[in-house]
Amino acid sequence: MQGERDGIWVWQRINQLFNWLPLAAVIERKIICMHGGIGRSINYVQQIEDLKRPITMEAGSVVLMDLLWYVVLLRCGVNAIGAM
Repeated sequence: MQGERDGIWVWQRINQLFNWLPLAAVIERKIICMHGGIGRSINYVQQIEDLKRPITMEAGSVVLMDLLWYVVLLRCGVNAIGAM
């Protein structure tokens, strides 16, 4: 059971690390990269910079959901704004 307990501990810590990782990057002030897309709720890079750390899904916002899942929701035929 020690191995299983240690494995769960490591899994939890790695998942906590994700709350601190960057959500987007601006390259040479010309290109913005993120996982899910800009989405309808994001108008300024400052909105992304203003997200407080650590980020949790429980404290998430429409901006956070758009950054992570906008393109995925579109591909699934879900209205991303209406889904929030």
